Amino acid sequence: MSLYGGKEIIVYCKSGGRSSAATHILDDNGFDGTMYNMLGGITAWKGAGYPTKLGNTPPYQPDKPSGPATVAVNNPPDKPRIDGHASGKAGVEYEYTFSTADPDGNDIYYIVDWGDNTTSGWVGPYSFNEEINRSHTWEEKGVYTVKVKAKDILDAESDWATLAVSMPICEQLINSVLSMFLEKHMYIFPVLRYLLEL
Repeated sequence: MSLYGGKEIIVYCKSGGRSSAATHILDDNGFDGTMYNMLGGITAWKGAGYPTKLGNTPPYQPDKPSGPATVAVNNPPDKPRIDGHASGKAGVEYEYTFSTADPDGNDIYYIVDWGDNTTSGWVGPYSFNEEINRSHTWEEKGVYTVKVKAKDILDAESDWATLAVSMPICEQLINSVLSMFLEKHMYIFPVLRYLLEL
């Protein structure tokens, strides 16, 4: 950092996400120059037809420091919201709605982990304020954790959002309690006792 202290630097990576994180690290560690994060990274640079150069020729160093650090930052999307059933029956398809916001207004991709060793893969891009719907069927009974994460077009990723889903909810417990009740109070329901003994 001492080599470039007080100078202007461009921070870049393949697509702009990691370089955004790097500018935060530099700022947190007292870098006193001016930082520019190359939005879209070297991929966007090459895609726009700008030249690239191999080698490690030292950069131009200005005579005077450029002043306090200013950071062009791409912020990750907010943690997504999950709306949908928290319980149901195995073998039945259920629909879920996912949404988030992006502080920079970037388009969004989502990935959904259904908790049964299946994922949606990254899907998108969608407008940052657009709700998306995805359906899923759990083939076996159990409790599953649905997780969803969002990333923007510059690869900045949100935190995971989670929703616990039971297939079916407490069915075993209900059946167990019902069986115990019937065993203790069978005399109250003589017709039911007769039917169960058939």
